[in-house]
Parts: sequence; structure tokens; C-alpha cells
Amino acid sequence: MFGKKKIRYDYDADYDGGDFGENSLNTALPPPAPITKSDVLVAFCLGAVVVAFAWLVSFHGVHPSAWKDLAVGAGLRAPDSLFPGLWRIIARAVFGVFGVGIGCEALAIAGKVSLGVMAFVTYLTFRAMISLVIRKLPADGYWNRRLARISSSVAAFAFVCSDPIWSVCQAFTSSTFLVLLFLLTTMFWVRFYHNGRLSSAYMAMLMTGILSAESPIGILLMAVGWSIYSVLFNNGFLVQVELVNTFVKQNSKWPLTFFFVGGLLAGIAANVLGFIAFDGLAANALAAGDLPVRYAVRLWHLISGAATAGGWIIGSGLSVMPFVLALTLVNRATDVEYFLKYQIGLAFFAVALAVYSQMASLQPLWFWTWIKSPVMVRSPLLLAVFAFMMAVALLCSLAVLWVDVYCRNNRTLAEKMDPDGASVKDDEPAWKRTFRPILLVAVVAALVAGVVPGRIQPTTNRMLGIMRDYVRETVDEAGDAKWLFTDGSYDCALELESARRGGSLTCVSLLPGPYARSAYALQQIMPDAEDRLSAEVGGPNLLRTWERDKPERLAECAFQLGFELWRRSGKAYPPVAGVLARVAGKMSAEELDASIKRGYVLAEKILSLYTDGGPTPISGAMVNDLFLFMQWRLARLARVRAEIFDVSEQTERSLEEVRISDALDDQNESLKRIIEGMTRLRELTMRQMTPREGLQFALVRADFALARRYAEPILDADPDDPNANFGMGMSYFMQEQFGRAEEYLARCLKRNSKEPAIWNNIAVLQLRTGRLDEAKKNAEKALSLIPDSAEVKDTLAQIERAIAAAATNGVGKVESTTNAVNKADAPAKKEGGDAK
Repeated sequence: MFGKKKIRYDYDADYDGGDFGENSLNTALPPPAPITKSDVLVAFCLGAVVVAFAWLVSFHGVHPSAWKDLAVGAGLRAPDSLFPGLWRIIARAVFGVFGVGIGCEALAIAGKVSLGVMAFVTYLTFRAMISLVIRKLPADGYWNRRLARISSSVAAFAFVCSDPIWSVCQAFTSSTFLVLLFLLTTMFWVRFYHNGRLSSAYMAMLMTGILSAESPIGILLMAVGWSIYSVLFNNGFLVQVELVNTFVKQNSKWPLTFFFVGGLLAGIAANVLGFIAFDGLAANALAAGDLPVRYAVRLWHLISGAATAGGWIIGSGLSVMPFVLALTLVNRATDVEYFLKYQIGLAFFAVALAVYSQMASLQPLWFWTWIKSPVMVRSPLLLAVFAFMMAVALLCSLAVLWVDVYCRNNRTLAEKMDPDGASVKDDEPAWKRTFRPILLVAVVAALVAGVVPGRIQPTTNRMLGIMRDYVRETVDEAGDAKWLFTDGSYDCALELESARRGGSLTCVSLLPGPYARSAYALQQIMPDAEDRLSAEVGGPNLLRTWERDKPERLAECAFQLGFELWRRSGKAYPPVAGVLARVAGKMSAEELDASIKRGYVLAEKILSLYTDGGPTPISGAMVNDLFLFMQWRLARLARVRAEIFDVSEQTERSLEEVRISDALDDQNESLKRIIEGMTRLRELTMRQMTPREGLQFALVRADFALARRYAEPILDADPDDPNANFGMGMSYFMQEQFGRAEEYLARCLKRNSKEPAIWNNIAVLQLRTGRLDEAKKNAEKALSLIPDSAEVKDTLAQIERAIAAAATNGVGKVESTTNAVNKADAPAKKEGGDAK
């Protein structure tokens, strides 16, 4: 079907007498070929093909890149950033209608649908763009009927199948939303250039305003958009634009501004109101007045944190420069009246190779993977922008190729350059007509074949499937547990899975990580003030508090880390199942054995993957790191079970656990880094104090102001705690608030009625306030409990002297006698520093 019909063009209508110089660019250009219903149909078919392809080859489930966003959207986590508020509103609506389980699945499917929408939008953008810059080809010719559509389709397909776009569309996350918003904004800008209508300009400004509220790239896009408009207008490309009319241009300035500002304010309002409504202020310890500064700082961080200096330089070199070069030269290079210079064709060939290397399946050639620490480009949106510019350069390169092969009529060119020369045969050789369709099919097939294999990732899907099984097994074994102590890597996924089943499991991370709650966020969900004080330092401190001082809390907990606390205290380990541990009595022997066997199955799946080649780098750093953390965690639990079986003299089972843990560790390339992190964690845990340890430390040092800080949250949970009441009482004593001091010291006697230090200090209080008879009675009580105490004897002696002075001077002199006593040293310290 290709090459059978010769395409001829009447050049005489536009020929200006043989001027083949650069001035020809300034001649009047015909209007661009319109976007027809056929183009919309092609775009729809391309989008459907992309969705079907993604559905066939992608993982059917929630991708790890979506875990945190979905947890925020489902209300399980408070947002830690103002952006993107629009996405949060959409996600919250989805979860509100469908619930957590179906909502997660719906957003996972929406990610694949988003790929199709991006293909649809990108095709229409490319189709309008290429028809705008290549104007002298016949509007109803072979180029516009077939080649322009083929070029736009191939470039759009390569774009959506490139790694940056494919990665953000594994689920409909905030990154997916931003990329889609960017593409829609770009489409309206190109439509404005193409059809010249003010309605398209208004929509472009509105979308740019919304995008600017979400990312600084929106502001940059507006600047680039109007710069391109000026360049195209000055070179005669936009004669069809309504703004050419001076009257229209003047009248449209304010509406254009209002559309941009309206979109910007709407986006800012959505971000701020969504942040406040979803408890962002409380979770981040902010006041409403902090938001303007926070907004500006966050925008700056989006710029400064988007890429490293090397990422900006290399990304610009491989995307921006080819993009500018291609758009600048494509009109000249595809002009059918002129011969294509060899240097220009070579430049387009080099551009095509450079950009295609970044969009094909060869991961070592992707510039954002050249440096892993720090990552060259951290912003998914910036990577998508780079990929879009590369796709435009690829589109222009294809246009140059097809125009040169299909649309140049050598006979007409020869006649125009040498009208008196020898005639050229009307019919071209048959081999040329055959070569053209073969070249077209070969180039298209090569381009498509270059991007498709990288998207078919059975190993990645297998890894994600094992990780999904691990998450489900963890929630199964957690049972009715309210708290799960983890390393932080799977926290969001575990909470989502628990919520899907109607549970309320909360993960407390013992290690920092991208999915772990911050210390402040952890404080907000603690049941009492003492636990909030423990959580202020972090998860390790909270676990130590519960393990030492609140064993009843442990019945509500499950553990994947923190076993060194049991080891240090000399206690027996809690029963360890396949992927976690619970305290004794929470799992029957049968349930424990069954869960251990399921843990073996997970371990065998991991080892089988290594037998078949192991994890693949093309899965990305996130998936690989999460997989190795899961592998390490299973190995650690197996070693703990080995110790338990060894103590109970189950030698065979112990050896089997050691075999499994050794096999998992031998395959873990990141084990050294993980162990170093755990070593730092143990060192930090050793230096941290629980609230009760802090109280003990303060009492030993007689630092009663510090003791009060630790005592207050402890008393909220346990009003009769003797140590906390003693600390509070002594702090009031030092402030000479004797009534409050006696109140707290008296509470100490509810549990420690035979504590001599308490009786002695109450006696001192009563001595200071002139209640001498009560003071003597309590001092004698203390002396009866500890007859050899010099401190109590001294207190009793002071009381007897005060009584004697009062008898000599009369009752009216008691106060002066008491004041004389007050000149003595500070109140007696709690003997031994402990009230047991």
C-alpha cells in the first residue's frame, strides 16, 4: 500500500523566482493541517493499545511506589507536604466511595488507564506540533494522511513506554497526576499555536495556573510557552492566531491573566484546605499562619531537590538541547523545495540516537541511573519533562526522514534549479518505490522493538508478587495486634492491607525510612502522655518503655525487630512465627507451626528467584531495596527461631533455621549496609532512656526539675506510681509549694507504705509548715523502718528542737522557729535514690 501513488505538489504557487536562501522562511506559510476525527480515532486506538499492553505485562496489584500516597489518601497517614492537594482530594473521594480495599485496586487500575490517556494526549499534541512546523506539504497529501500519523504514534508510544512515564503509571499516584497535568497543559499550549483560538489560550493559561500551584515547572512552562509563541509569531508561523489582530490582543490580556491567576489560586486553595482538612497542621506541628512561608519553602525545595547539578547539566544536554535543535531546524530540513544538507541530516541522526538511547530498554544508557548516590534526578515530574522533550526531538527526526524519503520530488527540484537541463524520467525506478515502504516498516519496527522489551519484566512482577505475599502473611500473623514494631520499609503497605481487612494495625518503625512515621506523628497516636514522651525520642525508646514498664501493652503488639531488648534483660524470647513474633499465649502451637511453614515457603520463593538469576536492576532501586529488606528480615527471624529451638533442645529444627538464614544472607548484597544500620540502632537504643529510666536517673541525681518532666506523663497513665509521685512532690518542695508537695508525697504511700524516705520527707514538710506533732509522728515512723539512718535521726532532732522552742516561746513563736529550721539544708534526698 505504501509507495504506489506518487505525491506531487504544485510548487509554482509558492515559488518566488528561485530564492533558495534563508529568506524563504519569512514567506507566507499555508495554514497547518487540521486535526481531524481520524486523528482523534488514531489517538484513541493508540491509548487502547497502550492500556492493553500495560495490563498484559504489568504487575496486578499496588506497586510499592504508591504505598505512601495511598496511605495518605486513605487517611491512614497525615500528609507531610502541602502538595499535591488536588490529588489527595481525588484519592480521598475514591476511598470514601469504594473503601480502602477496592479503592487501592481502583487506583492501581487507574494508573494503567493513565498510560492510555497520556498516549492519547501526547499523540494529539505531537500531531498538532508536527503539522504546525511542517507547513508546505500538501494538506491532503501522503504525509498528512499517513506519515505524520505514523510519526506521531511512534513518538507517543516511545514516550509512554519510556522508563520515567511507565514508572509513575504503575498506580495513580500524586506523580501520575502531576505528569498528566503537565501533558494536558502542554497540549492546550500546542493547540493554541495550531488553531489560533483564544479559547485554547484561555485553557492553556488556566491549566498552567493549576500546574504552577503544584510545581514550579508550571511557571517555567508558562515562560517557555510565551517565548515559543514569540518565536513562532516573528517567523510567520502563527498567521492563523487570533492574537495577530491588535484589537483582539489588547482585549485578551486581562482575561489571559485572570485565567492564570484563577487557576493558580484554585490550586493553592485546594492544597492548603486539603492539607488542613487531612490533619496536616497537627501532624507537622504547624499553625495556619505558617502555611504561606511553608508553601514558598516547599516550592523552593521542589526546585533545589529535583536533581543534582550533574542531573541538571546532563538532563539538559540530552533533552533540552536536542529539543531546541530539532524544533529550530525541522522546518528548514523538511522543506521540499530544497536539498537537505548532509550536515543537517547528520545532526538529526545524532539527535535521534541520543534521545532514543534514553527512551529505549537499555538501562545502562539512561542518564538518571549513571550515578546512584545521590540519584541524579529525584523528581518524577522533571524526568517526565525531560522524556517529553526527547520524544519531541525523536518526532522531528522521524519527520526529517520521512519527508526526505517520501515527499521530495527530485524531478521537480531538478527542473526548478536547472529549467534548461536534461529532462528527468517521470517514473522513478521500481526499487525506489519498493525501498520506501520497507524502510518505513523497518524503522517503525526497530523503534517499537527497542522500547517494548524493557516493559516486559517477569522477574520484577515475580518480586512484587513475593512482596505482596509477605505483606499479607504479616497481617495474617499479626491477628488482633494493634501495634507492629518494624524496620519501616513496609509500614504503609501493612497498614493498607490491615485497613482493607477492617483492622487497625499501626506500624512503629525502629529504623528511619521513607514509609516510617516521624517521631512527632508517632506521638499523636499514643494512648497516654508517658507513651507520647517515649515516642518523642522514637520507636526504640517506646519499645523499651513497654518491655520494661508496661508488659500489659506487649499483649497488643507484634514484633519484627527489637529482640535485643529481651536478650539484654535476660528474658526468654517471645514466640517467633514465620514473619513476626507475639507474646506467649497469643498464638497456639498449631498456629505457630503453620505460620513458620508459610515463612519457609516465602524463603524458598526468594531462593528460587536467585536460582533463576536473582533480582533485576531494571526493577528500580525502590523495588530492589524493599525486596532485600524483606529477605533480611526473614533471615533475622529465622536466626531468632534457631536460638529458641536450640534452647529447647530441638536441634534439627534449629539447624534448619540456620540453613535458611544462611542461604538468605549469602544472597543479600546489601546485608553489610543493613547490619551497619542495625548496629547504629543498637548504639542509639543503649543511649536512650525510657521515661521511667529518665525519672530514675533524675532522682539519683536529685535533679527534681528533670524528674518532674518525666513524672508528669507517667502519672497521666498511672496516678499512683510511687517514683513519679515522689519526683513531683520533691519538685514542688524545692519551689516551696509545700501543700502540693505533701499531696504527691502522700500518694507514694499507697503502694509503698513502708518506704522510710517518704515518711521522712513528709515529716520535713510538716516541720516547715509548723505541724510539729504530725512531723514527729512521721519521723518516728521512718526511724522505726530504718533505725540506723542518720538522716532520719537528724530530722527527728530538728523536730524536737522546734517543739522545745515552741514550748519556751509560746505558740505564737512557732512560725519563727519554723523559719529557723528552714535555714537548714535542702530536703533530704530520697534514700538510695529509689522508692520501692
